[in-house]
Amino acid sequence: MIGKCVRVLFPFTDATGSKDRPAVVLSNLDVRGDLDLLMITSKDHPGDGITIRNEDYQVGCLNRQSAVRISRPLRIHISKVTPLQIEFTREFVASLRKHVIRNDTREYSKLAHQNNRPGADPARPAFQPGQTIPYAGRVFTEDEVEAAVSSTLDFWLTLGPEGEAMEKELAEFMGVKHCLLVNSGSSANLVAISALTTHKLPAHKRIRPGDEVITVAAGFPTTVAPILQIGAVPVFIDASHHTGNADCSQLEAAYSPGKTKAVMLAHALGNPFDLATTLVFCNKYDLWLIEDNCDALGCTYTLPLELAKQLGLDHLIKIAEKGSHPMIKIAQPLNSRNDANGNGDSSILSCASRDSRLSSSPDLQPSTSRPSDSSTLFLTAPTGSFGDISTQSFYPPHHLTMGEGGAVNIIRKPALKTYAESFRDWGRDCWCASGKDDTCNKRFQWQLGELPAGYDHKYIYSHLGYNLKPLDIQAAIGRVQLKRLPDFIEARKRNWEQLRRGLHGLEEYIDFALPTHATAWLPPAEENEESRKLKAEINENELSAERSGSQLSTFPISEFSWDDTQCRSNCSWFGFMMTIRDNAPFTRTELAQELDRKKIGNRMLFGGNLVRQPAFVQLKRDNPNAFRVAEEENSESRKQKAEIEETETSAVPTPFQLSTSSSSPLPGADRIMNHTLFLGTYPGLTKEQIDYMAKVIRDFVAGKAELGNAES
Repeated sequence: MIGKCVRVLFPFTDATGSKDRPAVVLSNLDVRGDLDLLMITSKDHPGDGITIRNEDYQVGCLNRQSAVRISRPLRIHISKVTPLQIEFTREFVASLRKHVIRNDTREYSKLAHQNNRPGADPARPAFQPGQTIPYAGRVFTEDEVEAAVSSTLDFWLTLGPEGEAMEKELAEFMGVKHCLLVNSGSSANLVAISALTTHKLPAHKRIRPGDEVITVAAGFPTTVAPILQIGAVPVFIDASHHTGNADCSQLEAAYSPGKTKAVMLAHALGNPFDLATTLVFCNKYDLWLIEDNCDALGCTYTLPLELAKQLGLDHLIKIAEKGSHPMIKIAQPLNSRNDANGNGDSSILSCASRDSRLSSSPDLQPSTSRPSDSSTLFLTAPTGSFGDISTQSFYPPHHLTMGEGGAVNIIRKPALKTYAESFRDWGRDCWCASGKDDTCNKRFQWQLGELPAGYDHKYIYSHLGYNLKPLDIQAAIGRVQLKRLPDFIEARKRNWEQLRRGLHGLEEYIDFALPTHATAWLPPAEENEESRKLKAEINENELSAERSGSQLSTFPISEFSWDDTQCRSNCSWFGFMMTIRDNAPFTRTELAQELDRKKIGNRMLFGGNLVRQPAFVQLKRDNPNAFRVAEEENSESRKQKAEIEETETSAVPTPFQLSTSSSSPLPGADRIMNHTLFLGTYPGLTKEQIDYMAKVIRDFVAGKAELGNAES
């Protein structure tokens, strides 16, 4: 009976009675003699009707254009139907079944996953104090669940059409040549740096065992582990607790002529590292730059256009000149494009307009230390698009999720795609996609290595590779998440801003993170009638956006004072980082314990000072030359070393030890290890949750300060 067209008396939904209608049979008879049917209608039902095409008929056809109602399934006894001399193809019936399953999946997800909806979603349950507030998590709706189930029903499984589509969409979003999906951000880092070891590169560019790669001491271990896994030597520079990022002023001290081949740094917690300084350094010595962008998808970095030209960022300049990319732009300084009323380019506002208009592109903020010349132009582009290769992670806490997953971004050199793809896909020389053959048109005409001529190219291996591909089901989820990314980015900025304002006044005891190149956070101006109107406008815009399901309106982000480099960073915050000051009447651990008691998720800055982690301590014991720490050899550091040698009575630290004195070569990383933690900013947080987080911290600090005053 499957695929038969029948007539049946469909019951009305708004009154007693029924109407004679055609229907398509979805099932064979069950033990009770019942059939599953879907109603056929000639009326238009947008979003519900699946149009019947001529090719969907196996036998006969209906006498008018018709559609199948997916939302009106019916189970009915065989005695109540009248067969017609019409039959549909099995493929069409299967597609109807799939639509029904997808529709049911959406309804299930709405019931089961309310707590995973975006924080601003009206369907999100209200927060009650005492409930757990995670630092991060999956944020999704029925759209992602439907996409996953739909892909599962297709049962392609291995990376296929969904993966191919996502790679193209992600590359377009990032403004890069190619993206390769992998099974994690850690795998992405491994593939990225492995690609630079290929024998197909010029000898002076190839990273070989014993070559050095400069990286940062504070961060996540799998930014560094791949350097060791390819046999190279990590050279650690220090980090700043103000940004969480590498202290790029130490790059020169870390450089070894003839040994240094690359720089591999992460944009920490959604805060771009100093790209201008790093790019100048890499250009000077012809080094690779690998951007670990796993925590920073959606961040942008701005630098003078003239500097961008000198650094060879032509790939970004060309995109910006087309004017079609939402994040890659060339613009004049703020104060030369707008007056106080916001006239001029609506996407860039002048300093004078900070309390009178919303800014939809806060990438460029005026320097309080040195105004830009009005003739200067600036280039803004996403992090992960400046170096040679960059990486992404799509683990649940990150800016979008595929469950497990990641990506390698080939920024401007297409040949690197072939090398990276080879390492991802078993090390094979063939570049055919899964399920495809002979795209090179000479599959049996190759002779490589010592193999016989004509050996199948699909089984020729030019590298010692891995299998690090994700599933197509994951890519189906990722494609839906990618559409949400602009909203997710704005939510992260908005949540950081709400926390920062909520904790304003605690600067005596807590150093709050700053965007790279910022020198201070500027508190909001005192509220007046104009700012109250702005706040009301913001709230109304956000409510309208939520009701319509459109992107959230842009939240007015903080103003900062900036250094005189003319470079700016616009953060898509992964977390809200705080470093406890030495004069605080509490420790980082005490604050973390209080947050845990209140069920507020918090984390250290990942591995802290990685050099002090057990794995690296043991590594140094086993091989004292496995890595090294860059120390500036200036008169001051030499003086400190001499003083240490004179005054220390204990044995000289063994090669795997770092001095715990104030002369540690990594004082910034040590400070992060001992005093820093971060809270969540992920888009699943609600305004009420963030207000509660701020209140808990304020109450804790006030209590500790009061106790300290009483004791003194």
